Amino acid sequence: MDDEGKFVIPGEVIYDAEEKKTYVPGKGCYQMQGLVRASTIGYVHIHPHKQGEKTIHYVDVQIGEKVVDTVMPEEGTIVTAIVKDVGQQWAGCHLLSIEDRKISKDFDYILPKKNMRSSLFLSDIEILDCVQPCDIILARIVDYSFQKRAYVLSIAEDELGVVYAKGRKSRLRPLDFETVIDDLTGIKEKRKIAKVPMHLNDELFAKLIQPGESTA
Repeated sequence: MDDEGKFVIPGEVIYDAEEKKTYVPGKGCYQMQGLVRASTIGYVHIHPHKQGEKTIHYVDVQIGEKVVDTVMPEEGTIVTAIVKDVGQQWAGCHLLSIEDRKISKDFDYILPKKNMRSSLFLSDIEILDCVQPCDIILARIVDYSFQKRAYVLSIAEDELGVVYAKGRKSRLRPLDFETVIDDLTGIKEKRKIAKVPMHLNDELFAKLIQPGESTA
């Protein structure tokens, strides 16, 4: 792609998504009807990033010409994410941090049903017994789906899973690694809890949720 450093204005086409399937729209651009366009005035910057045998090219539009280094997702990396929505086959997630570093870019992430538990057959896995919207999870990046243009996450390992379960009005307290309880109502719910010491869950949550932020 020879558009590195090109000056663009809002609405200007940067590239055809069908022709450049390894290119991912990032900050300052958006995809509509197969075309990736600039959403702001600025300069095009392309960040090639190796993912196993594949190379993904992140495309940004920045106001300044100087490229700022950012933390990029990598296959095998442990990440912290919040579950945004749950479907029949996967949960959609929003990343909060990569390892212990907050991120400055926003990409799409999916947690497939098959990547939620390693001890059960796929037909026996119930997504809502593993994660629910507004839960915070520890997960591993295992792949990138060019078809869905999203990173693929997994919580199948024992050490991965929910570290913060959100109830209707308050946080749900883990009873064990399969169950959480609402201390106000006594209602129990199922989750796939990360097998890390509970006090570490509290420390992790405190780092991620700063004053004024919300998981709702």
